Amino acid sequence: MDDENVLLLEDGHCFRSQTLALCTRVGAHEVDFRATSLTTLAQMVMAAGSITLLPQLAVSMENRQGQLVVRPFAPPGPGRTLVLAWRPGHPRAEALRTIAGTLRSVWPGAPKPPRSSATPSAR
Repeated sequence: MDDENVLLLEDGHCFRSQTLALCTRVGAHEVDFRATSLTTLAQMVMAAGSITLLPQLAVSMENRQGQLVVRPFAPPGPGRTLVLAWRPGHPRAEALRTIAGTLRSVWPGAPKPPRSSATPSAR
């Protein structure tokens, strides 16, 4: 990506901050146009023949018509950490644990859940 011009999301998107930081590290440059969503970003790349970065989870949806050339990063590629958190004693904690387990089962390379030593306090 050295010296490439890259399309990014507009200010306010956390993915913009992450991709801008990566571009700075590898010597890529942001172009003057910015997209409001990942879908718009993918459409801009298709129309202009430029490049961008997309989260792996968005690639199948944004490239559903196969019009993008997708090149994954060589390992170890950049990544993000997602966290599902709730307060101790949450009334839907069991449902949230089930959701977390489902996400872990389908997420590529998902780590095992941390062992929590915290227990809800009795009041």
